[in-house]
Amino acid sequence: MLKGLEVTDLDGNNIIELPPTYTQEDIPVSKEDIVQQKDIEKWPYLRGIHLPSIKADIGLLIGNNVPKAMEPWEVINSQDDGPYAVKTILGWAVNGPLRGPRN
Repeated sequence: MLKGLEVTDLDGNNIIELPPTYTQEDIPVSKEDIVQQKDIEKWPYLRGIHLPSIKADIGLLIGNNVPKAMEPWEVINSQDDGPYAVKTILGWAVNGPLRGPRN
């Protein structure tokens, strides 16, 4: 267990203190699971969102025990069975199917 960890947005403007954090040798998530800008460009209602390109391994999962990190500041609802987006203090998160609209 680690204590005293903090996370911040990519600009370093918003800092969140994490509760005691448990470690795990392997996180069952890969870089391919990270939503990229090209994934959301086919959804016109998400075109106002900018997702920065991050070249890093996934080393931390933030859960519901950090409500400040999960609190929605802005929500873009899904359309046509597509993904939805939530802006938090740390930036945008996109959730849901990304394969494209059904025909």
